Amino acid sequence: MDAYTIQIKHRIVDGGVYNGQAAINAYASEGIDTSGFASDPSAVSAQYFTNGVTTRTTGLDITARYTMDFGNIGKFIWDAAVNFNHTNVSNIAKDGNGNTILDAQQINYISTENPSNKLIFGGTWHRGKWDVTVHEIRYGHTISDLTYVPGPNAFSNSVFYEQVNKPRFVTNLEVGCQVLPQLHLALGGNNIGNAYPSRVPVDTSDYNNNKYDTSSQQLSEEGGFYYFRADLQL
Repeated sequence: MDAYTIQIKHRIVDGGVYNGQAAINAYASEGIDTSGFASDPSAVSAQYFTNGVTTRTTGLDITARYTMDFGNIGKFIWDAAVNFNHTNVSNIAKDGNGNTILDAQQINYISTENPSNKLIFGGTWHRGKWDVTVHEIRYGHTISDLTYVPGPNAFSNSVFYEQVNKPRFVTNLEVGCQVLPQLHLALGGNNIGNAYPSRVPVDTSDYNNNKYDTSSQQLSEEGGFYYFRADLQL
């Protein structure tokens, strides 16, 4: 069991976004020519990193492992792990115009887009030259503030769509065989059920290019991954 609390003062984050003349001046100070946008200066934007916030992350990790020997049936090695964590954002700095460095969406990136809990349960069975490993993984819910694309709130930095992603389950499975003393072969898959992130509404999907909530840190949008592996000891 491992309990922890981590506080970061003046954490480096993406700062505010400036458009128009303020952005042009920022580029000019670095010797970058933006005259090609003279017909539409508002199209020029600049963003910077800054020591913008204080964050505190608290969490708890618990792991367990247990071996059961059933003789001719084989040996089972069970394992389980669970994590609970939460990140709180405070002391948000302001820019030169008196605006807060982070908006609601940026705070969301830090605090709620990662699952507040994760559970892994499974184990490995060994019998003779054969072994089977299986794990079930549960990711807790996440919340994403998504940007509207069309409509009156398109690309707003103050109005967002709250996407609540329910807990997700993933199964990993591998079957192996020690065919030679120096050679082990295995066939397996991660996310064998081919689970995907939650679908997002059309008006937040960037012209239907992003069908899934890729901001959430539960699952990737690539689905299942299957493999054949050979381990050779020389």
